Amino acid sequence: MEEQKSQIDGLGAHNLTVENIDSIVRTDDHFSEKIVAITAKFNALEDCMGAVKKGFEKEAIDLPEYLKTIR
Repeated sequence: MEEQKSQIDGLGAHNLTVENIDSIVRTDDHFSEKIVAITAKFNALEDCMGAVKKGFEKEAIDLPEYLKTIR
């Protein structure tokens, strides 16, 4: 755990890339790996839904398109 913390501190948020994020997030077993993957997917969907909601609020998309997308 301490090693991971030092890696995070050493990288800084501005240096995170797709290539090096896997070196920071490590799992001990298959179930933990699944939990991390599902959590990441859920958060990505939440981010997308937020973007769609903002688009609707700014009238970039209409109601039928909004409802179709969030469904």
